[in-house]
Amino acid sequence: MSSPRRRLRSPAPLDDDDLLSEILLRLPPLPSSLPRASAVCRRWRRIASDPRFCRRFRAHHRRRNPPLLGCFVQDIDSIPFQPILEAPNRVPQARFAFPIHAGDPLGCRHGLVLFLRNADQLLVWDPITGDQHRLDVPPGFDEDDSVGGAVLRSAAGHFQFQVVLVGNSEIEPTRAVACVYSSATGEWGDLVSTPLPPKASMSYRSTSISMNHPCVLIEGSCYWSLAHGPGILAFDLDSQSLSVIHLPVDLAHFDFLVVRAEGGRLGFFVVPGCSAQLWKWNRDCDGAASWVLERSIELDKLLTLNPDDERERPIVAGFAEESNVVLLCGHLLVSSRSSLNHCTPRNSLELNAGFAVFHLKGSILQMRILVLEAMEPNFCTIHNMICPVLS
Repeated sequence: MSSPRRRLRSPAPLDDDDLLSEILLRLPPLPSSLPRASAVCRRWRRIASDPRFCRRFRAHHRRRNPPLLGCFVQDIDSIPFQPILEAPNRVPQARFAFPIHAGDPLGCRHGLVLFLRNADQLLVWDPITGDQHRLDVPPGFDEDDSVGGAVLRSAAGHFQFQVVLVGNSEIEPTRAVACVYSSATGEWGDLVSTPLPPKASMSYRSTSISMNHPCVLIEGSCYWSLAHGPGILAFDLDSQSLSVIHLPVDLAHFDFLVVRAEGGRLGFFVVPGCSAQLWKWNRDCDGAASWVLERSIELDKLLTLNPDDERERPIVAGFAEESNVVLLCGHLLVSSRSSLNHCTPRNSLELNAGFAVFHLKGSILQMRILVLEAMEPNFCTIHNMICPVLS
C-alpha cells in the first residue's frame, strides 16, 4: 500500500529571497539598518551585503530624503566631521577623515567632492571609500581669477567620473573658458570659450565665476552665477558648449542664486529688498527663450521683517540642489525639510510644488559647510552660515 501523498505547501514569504530582498529594501535608510539585518542569519547577511542589493537600497532611499549623518565645518586650522545622529546610528568622527591640505571645495555631486588645492591642481575625493584623485589644471585658465568646478559620475559606469572646470581665459580675461576631464581616458578635453558680459558699472573687477555659489545641474547642463556682471554661465554636457544667459536688466545689480524652477527648468532666485522672486527660463511655441516671473513674495509681511533695518534684509547665500531648497543669510535660515523637522508651518514658505523656504532666527557665523547624507554628500558653500537659535 502506497503512502499517502503529501500536500505541497507554498513557501513562507521570508523563505523567498526575492520577497525578503523587497522587505529589506524598505528598512529605514539608517546606518544601523542593514548591519542589524545581517546579524539575523547567514541568509539575511548574504542578501543585505550583496552589491546589487546595496545599489538598489541607495537608489530607493535617495529619492526619499535620506537622513543627515553630519557635516564638515571649516574651522580655523581644520575641517572636522560633526556627527548629528544618536546611537546606534551615530557615525564616529574618525570615520570621515578630511583630506589633508584638500584646498577650497568647489562642489559635490554623486558622492564625490571636488577641491581646488592650488592654482594648478584639483582633488576629487570619495568620502565613503576615502579614494583621492589629483588632477592638474589644464592650461588656458587665468590663475589670478576665480574658477568654478563640477564633479559628476559618468553615465558609462559607476566608478567613472567627469570634472567640468570653468573660469576666465588666461589670454582674454573678458572671455570664459571651460574644459572637461574624463577619468575613463585620464585626459582633459578641448578648451571652449564664450564672451562674458561687461562688468557692473560700480565694480572694479571684471566679470568672473561667483565663488559663493557652487554649480547647479539642471537638464543636462551645469550653471554658475557670475560675479561683477549680470548673468549665468551655462555649460551643456552633451554638446560641450559654453554660453551666457543674461538676467533682466532691473535685477542685474542684486545677488541671486541659480535654482531649479517648476518642471525641472532653469530658474533663479533673487531678493530685491524684502521681497523674494523666483524666475523661470521659458521657451515659447516659436522656440524664443526669455525670463518669466513665476512667483513673488513679500517677505517683510510674512516673516515680520523691518524693511528699514539693514540687518534684517535677507541676502541669498546658497542652494541645496538635491532638496531644491534655498538658503538665505541675515537673520534668516533657509534649509532642507529633512534637517529642520522641528519647524512649524509659519517657519516655511512654499514657492511651488517641491520648492520650499524655511527660516529660523539665529546668530551669524562665517563658515563653509559640507553636509553628508546617508546616500551621498550634498555640498553647499555658505558665506554666512547661520547657527540656529530657536525662539
